[in-house]
Amino acid sequence: MVSAVEYIHSKNLIHRDLKPHNVLFVEQDVLKLCDLGIATERRYDVESDSQIAGTSTGTALYMSPEQRFFKYSSRSDVFSLGLIFAELCVVMTATERNDIFDKIRCGEQHNLNNLIADENTVEFIKLLTQVDPRSRPSSREMIDNIFLA
Repeated sequence: MVSAVEYIHSKNLIHRDLKPHNVLFVEQDVLKLCDLGIATERRYDVESDSQIAGTSTGTALYMSPEQRFFKYSSRSDVFSLGLIFAELCVVMTATERNDIFDKIRCGEQHNLNNLIADENTVEFIKLLTQVDPRSRPSSREMIDNIFLA
């Protein structure tokens, strides 16, 4: 999934609506990301990693904190990947998921330690879901992270 997002980013696009429903398993070990209907072209400025302002948002449950203010960067997709990964690691009801994701968006990541036993997994999810997008890795840096090696 990270490689697919990195490919999208390498084409100067931001997906902006990453969520489990937009991940298709085509065959064993092959997946595709779909629904690029609100994908946006990346534009570079001096202040951030291709931050732009937009008018349409993705699925609220998987949005990064900055998307609430209609600001996006490729690191917004990284935040969504972090939430998806957390969802893969923790069995939760829809209500619990909403609560956990809302807390993560507000910077309250300490609850992850109570939900996930493996400290490396917790630290990786915390890295991906930093409130400040400049503190998140790029999709390229995710691929190079020892956690995914």
